[in-house]
Amino acid sequence: MEDPGLHLVWHHRAIYIKPLPEYLLDTVFRERLFNSAHCDPESAAIARAAQGFLRSYSLLIRHESDFRLAQSEHLQLIPREMDWLGFNEFIANFESPDPEMVSPRYQNYGELRFSRLNMLAKVFLRKWHYRYTDGRYKDYLETFYAPLLFIFAVTSVVLNAMQVTLAAEGLDNRHWHSFWAASRGFASFTVAGTSILVVLAILLLSRKIASEVVYATKMQIRQRFSRGGQRSSGEA
Repeated sequence: MEDPGLHLVWHHRAIYIKPLPEYLLDTVFRERLFNSAHCDPESAAIARAAQGFLRSYSLLIRHESDFRLAQSEHLQLIPREMDWLGFNEFIANFESPDPEMVSPRYQNYGELRFSRLNMLAKVFLRKWHYRYTDGRYKDYLETFYAPLLFIFAVTSVVLNAMQVTLAAEGLDNRHWHSFWAASRGFASFTVAGTSILVVLAILLLSRKIASEVVYATKMQIRQRFSRGGQRSSGEA
């Protein structure tokens, strides 16, 4: 996947990883790129994104076995002419960069889910989707299978329980009183239990979303405090 906007993004059961471009291995190019960060905001954003991208490789490839796998014919993430020692020496320069020189995307977040990015894009970017990856209807429709099946199952259980209740009401209570009471009680229990499960599922989902929002907010506040501390120490 060559799109840098999809680097470290999960989609279905795969994760996109952008191969390491050869131009970022060139010392002269990197110096020009990082020096241009002081010229204009657009160049600074590109330089910070490059710093964060290179730092992600220092976290992805920690051992020689990782390096060999990244160089395999199947992945081709790293140029074949680079050896393990050369890569280790090169990537060590980006393991602990200055936070001011790293894109916020790589400061605060690691792997991201494609479905979540699409959802956030509708809210913050005013777009239908974050990226268009493929046009297969099968993959598009599969995103609706789980929620539709869940809704269908819940609806079926509730309707069947209501049907049992209505059928039990028509029984002759004098001869079928015990069965009538059991049927009505079980149907009421099924409706109540299903409703409780649905409410619990909604609460758990809300709790998860809230915890992620709180975590992201804490990370942003922590980053701001760290930047403020670094600036004050630099001024001192």
